[in-house]
Amino acid sequence: MWSYRGGLVFHPTAAQSYYFSYGTSFNPSAEGVAFSVATNGTPPEKNEIFEVGAKIAFFDGALNLQSAVFRIDKTNARTPNPIDPTLPNVITGKQRSQGFEIGLVGRLVPGVNVFTGYTFLDTEVLKDNTAANIGKQIANVPEHSANLWITYDFLEKWQIGGGPSYVGSRFSNNANANPVPGFVRWDSTIAYQITKSIQLRLNAIKLTNQLYSTALAGPKPCPPPAAHSSAAPVLSFKGFARDTRSRSRIAAK
Repeated sequence: MWSYRGGLVFHPTAAQSYYFSYGTSFNPSAEGVAFSVATNGTPPEKNEIFEVGAKIAFFDGALNLQSAVFRIDKTNARTPNPIDPTLPNVITGKQRSQGFEIGLVGRLVPGVNVFTGYTFLDTEVLKDNTAANIGKQIANVPEHSANLWITYDFLEKWQIGGGPSYVGSRFSNNANANPVPGFVRWDSTIAYQITKSIQLRLNAIKLTNQLYSTALAGPKPCPPPAAHSSAAPVLSFKGFARDTRSRSRIAAK
């Protein structure tokens, strides 16, 4: 199966760029590297993605504002077999995920770097063999999500940083029967540049040891919780890499 991507970019000035992009993609039945009775032999799902965005640089590129609006249509979503739910799924459904995102990345003042973003997602089941699901939100997709990550460079070779990431409430299935509350997770980091090409970094994850769910499973009202607080040392052999939090967009999967 082929997928296509294309776009146009307009640069009115050196500090501004605006773009439009269109693409297609597909989700194979074994996208989770595992088959089940429901997905065995089920053809891939197809997606269409439309996006319009902009990026504006300030202070000679030291600080960048970027934003985008988008729509993702899944044109043949998997739905339970209408004849026998125990048989493999059929791809006769349709789902939509649309919204916008905005982010700020760069250096606020010497030594202080910021990476922050916010995403709004409006999702809807447009067609489904289970009539009650039509018009409901897509499972495991929060309406709101955001992150903030700030680092500070000091004494030439040291860096500290941290910040929160927020995931809003969502549902564990397309019937929207089991709501799962949102959460805020706090992480931090400290790094030392040993040489020009070798860096030692310690990342602390989930500082508050808060209980929240990361993976949702269909009809289960109590999804599995995330792991406890942890710290992970990292030794890298590159330049002094700045930590970033990549923007996330959750398509209608």
